[in-house]
Amino acid sequence: MDRENGESGKGTWKKQVDDIKKIFELKEILGT
Repeated sequence: MDRENGESGKGTWKKQVDDIKKIFELKEILGT
């Protein structure tokens, strides 16, 4: 149970990072 919670927590954090990267890429594409 604890391990599963930690993994899903990590997954959420990684998803946020991926979302930020996507937003940054979009901004660069729109900026050029």
